[in-house]
Amino acid sequence: MRIRFASPLISVALVVALGIAVGPCRALAASAATEADAALKRGVELRRHGDDAQALAEFQRAYAWQRSARALAQIGFAEQALGRWQDAEQHLGQALADADDAWIRHNRATIERSRAAVAGHLGSLEVLGSPEGAELRDRKSTRLNSSHIT
Repeated sequence: MRIRFASPLISVALVVALGIAVGPCRALAASAATEADAALKRGVELRRHGDDAQALAEFQRAYAWQRSARALAQIGFAEQALGRWQDAEQHLGQALADADDAWIRHNRATIERSRAAVAGHLGSLEVLGSPEGAELRDRKSTRLNSSHIT
């Protein structure tokens, strides 16, 4: 299908309008990348000073600005430092899955070592028994989460 315009002036107007619409989109993307990079730098600095909780918040901010594997890895590192093992394992794994990211390729060995260290803190337990619907409790009679006995 071929579209014909009644006037070359309309063609020029459309091209200009598209250019005007694309410009702000590029500016927003560049701004998001700048904000994300600044948040990552603040987070790394906070980690250097031992403030892993605040660093985690900065890394999460960076990820909100720009969903990058680097931000996920930094989130995972901070979660590891805070003992949030399941979250750290998940985020480090997601970061490693982005094999095309240059920062991940450069830091892959470090990320893999961290993920292996995190895995040493994780485990699972499968409980089988009856009656159906029974609750599993620890020694203090605290009901344990995510347990269904069938």
